[in-house]
Amino acid sequence: MRHSGNKGFSLTEVLIVVGLLGVIATIAVVSMSGLSGSIKYKNTAWGISSQLRLAKQMAVTNNREERVEFGIGAGQYRLTEGNLPAGSTVWVQVKPWTAVDQGVALATGAACNGNADVNIKFNPNGTADAGTICVNDTGGAVKYTMEISSTSGRVAID
Repeated sequence: MRHSGNKGFSLTEVLIVVGLLGVIATIAVVSMSGLSGSIKYKNTAWGISSQLRLAKQMAVTNNREERVEFGIGAGQYRLTEGNLPAGSTVWVQVKPWTAVDQGVALATGAACNGNADVNIKFNPNGTADAGTICVNDTGGAVKYTMEISSTSGRVAID
């Protein structure tokens, strides 16, 4: 039995499929660009919280004050170590300044709109200076906040 019929696709069918693939590709690119933006905020928040947790651990282990210094306007932070268990007068850099990604801004305070540099100090008994560090976009919209508890030195990301 012989089949009569088409041996391929019409130009209209090919154009429809190519058009649909173009629409799908455009949607994927737009979705991925938004995703990469949110990833940089998340990575910044996790990097800062890791540095804060490391400072607490080192303070307890080394029996010295440790602090994370924040250059809010410059968008950077670093870890330093004091020379005493309490009342340190000399601070030595342990980890160099880490700059946040382009498009990410740091802020302080409960309203996440403070722009003064701040230091969060951890003590050998596990306590810390209370504070709030915020990861914002450059327009000031809050993406993540990190609350540091004074009594436990716990770092909570919200």
